[in-house]
Amino acid sequence: MVKNSFENVSVKVGMPSNIKAEYLKNCKAPILVIAAEKDCMFPDKKVIERAKRIIPNVKTYMIENQGHMCILSNDVQNMISEFINE
Repeated sequence: MVKNSFENVSVKVGMPSNIKAEYLKNCKAPILVIAAEKDCMFPDKKVIERAKRIIPNVKTYMIENQGHMCILSNDVQNMISEFINE
């Protein structure tokens, strides 16, 4: 997953940056934010709380008992597929 991510995206130094709420206020696209309960880099509660506060059309999901790098269960993969197909 990591290999594919870095081969197929343009990564800038300092990523991820803290996006300002004003940049998202006019965003109309549905956005899915997934956080992992035991992620020490991006704490789940803070990520989900901020996403709900600054992203107008957001759906959030917390993966229980997982850390930063994890294998997605079939349930999570199906949820992502359903979100994309909506």
